[in-house]
Amino acid sequence: LKEKYPHLTVNIAVGGWTLSKNFSTVASTAAGRETFANSLAMFLDMYRMFDGIDFDWEYPGGGGLDGNSASPNDGANYALLLGLVRQKLDALGSQLGRRYEISVASPAGLDKIANFNLAGLAPHVDFFNVMTYDFHGTWE
Repeated sequence: LKEKYPHLTVNIAVGGWTLSKNFSTVASTAAGRETFANSLAMFLDMYRMFDGIDFDWEYPGGGGLDGNSASPNDGANYALLLGLVRQKLDALGSQLGRRYEISVASPAGLDKIANFNLAGLAPHVDFFNVMTYDFHGTWE
């Protein structure tokens, strides 16, 4: 598709409802953030058809799938993680003559927004997608 439509933007998502188990643990340390940010940059260098990363952490501070790691510091750590990812992707983009996007799947539920840290994430993110399915679902 990228060959046929070169202006098509394709980002790869990381996380999701069933794959957010380790976000809190990884984001909680400088070493974890560094390893994760480096692995994302290496992935994008290897698979150049992707134009960026979409983060889908469900959810900073908890409220996602049972068994997910969570901490009251998740919002602050998320901002640190995305700041480092932004640095790594900007450096890779400079090497390759392109710019990589960072997007975030954003919670819509008030209980989840409380730990999200929108102000801390915004400087590092190109756009936010609101998970409107947080408003209604089968739990009602």
